[in-house]
Amino acid sequence: PDGLRITVQPGTYRTGSYQVEGDWSGASYLRAAGALGSRPVRVDGLRADSLQGDRAMLDILRAMGARAEVEGTSITVHPSALHGVDVDMGHCPDLVPTVAVLAAFAQGPTRVRNVAHLRIKESDRITTPATELARLGVRVDEHDDGLTVHGTGPDGPAWDEAARFSAHNDHRIAMSLALLGIYFVLDTVLYGREGRPQPPHDPNKVEEKLGLDGSINLLFLLGIVLWIFGVRKLHKTEEYKAYKGFLKAQKAAKKA
Repeated sequence: PDGLRITVQPGTYRTGSYQVEGDWSGASYLRAAGALGSRPVRVDGLRADSLQGDRAMLDILRAMGARAEVEGTSITVHPSALHGVDVDMGHCPDLVPTVAVLAAFAQGPTRVRNVAHLRIKESDRITTPATELARLGVRVDEHDDGLTVHGTGPDGPAWDEAARFSAHNDHRIAMSLALLGIYFVLDTVLYGREGRPQPPHDPNKVEEKLGLDGSINLLFLLGIVLWIFGVRKLHKTEEYKAYKGFLKAQKAAKKA
């Protein structure tokens, strides 16, 4: 596209040391948790001058009224009263599910534009946030190129004890919906593959055992979501089955 062509010539590899910068995409959920939660969240290892598209999360948070501080390679986001924005996210579409959840707690509507291609991702990432947020009574309008989330204000939508959310077999939907558990300070039940509920957990017991405060809730919740939609999915791939077969054959060869 745009006439860009990259040509790689044959050459030799040279050893060296290179530090890979932090992942702004993966960190977006943690920064969103800082704005929604009850205490600041600091994420280290992020360059504010990064060329990664999802670095835009910092600008979007600030545009929505979040207090975000940059100190070296650390970003700290504080609990903030958010307001709606009109934003073109064509260069950072992976952030849309997370921004949609943030927008549900903002004052006024948030219009996301230029992301029509989200309909052909792991799930339809325009319809899916609209469907899941509707379970809490949040109105979301779908458009050809995006969506409009009608925020319920800083008090947020009313929690429905019977609410059960589907991740639609999409890890970004799962991680963005996990933020609901941060805001409401309780377990969020996610349904994943084949409609099975994910294992419940008791963050209070985890804190008691580890001697940590409420900040463990975020790490535990996101960790269990990543395990469910990452490791469990990996075990069902043909590549993983082939790898297990290779290990089994090696073991048999050693015995022989």
